[in-house]
Amino acid sequence: MGTQPNNWDAIIILVEVILIPLIVVGNMAIILTVLTYKKLRKPGDILVTNLAIVDLLVGLVVLPHDLYDVISKKYFMVATPCYITAFLWTLTQTSAVQCFFFIAVEKYFAIIHPLKHLAHATNRKAVYACMVSWVTALSLGVCTLLIHGNWKTGIQCSYKPSSMTIINFCVVGFFVLASFITYFRVFTAISKPSIFPYGSAAMRSRGSHIKKMKTMAVVFFGFVLLWAPLVIYFFYLIVTRQPSFFLGSKLFILIGSSNSINNWIVYFCKRDEFRKIVVEFCKRKSEIAEETKTQTINVIIPITNI
Repeated sequence: MGTQPNNWDAIIILVEVILIPLIVVGNMAIILTVLTYKKLRKPGDILVTNLAIVDLLVGLVVLPHDLYDVISKKYFMVATPCYITAFLWTLTQTSAVQCFFFIAVEKYFAIIHPLKHLAHATNRKAVYACMVSWVTALSLGVCTLLIHGNWKTGIQCSYKPSSMTIINFCVVGFFVLASFITYFRVFTAISKPSIFPYGSAAMRSRGSHIKKMKTMAVVFFGFVLLWAPLVIYFFYLIVTRQPSFFLGSKLFILIGSSNSINNWIVYFCKRDEFRKIVVEFCKRKSEIAEETKTQTINVIIPITNI
């Protein structure tokens, strides 16, 4: 009995150690790509960058904090770190689901009303949408700190569902349902013939956004599928009024966290312009490294001849 928790802890530590660098590197690549190339600074790409920032926060702050939970048992001798963990997960996942909703709305107008999208979709409005997602997520996170259940059992966090937990699930559920409806309407519209003449600016813009929308639909449904086990688990806890089992909550959280890897992998695989830019960037770096090496050799050879 004494070795079983240690074995599970080792597995959890190994998984989190693998997840953290993959999440950080992939999402940093998306953020740096958008910041470096001006042609990618469009409303839709700004929203995607905001989603990458959320995932990056998971890799830089949330999972390392959770990892320390497993490694240092003394850290959780008080309940405060448990509240911090709950706050961080509420902040990141509530912000992420709002990002998916705003991306779905942006693609809805880009595909169904391309002329309105060309006229009214601006980077400033996309930034405002990102700010709204963070303010809403931060408000819910603070409320989670103030209104909570008994989140402490022994030396490990055990989250008992509270009224705030139910509110958070309702908010997340609302944005997930709204995103589902929006994507359904867009897919329905795609199946119908377009009213715009072939070759027009509106038609070309519509076709480009359809490809991007399909990519984001894959990312969104991946998000829903990977976090669904944790949602079902917490609904079970709400119905049965039981505290969460430490290993169960950790397992489902790790499954959901893998979504932060899924996002950038799908995005780079499906978006040609991102993939091409990354390839060009890598080639440029290799060329610079080769030039530096050549210059160094040219400097060293005359010195050795002397």
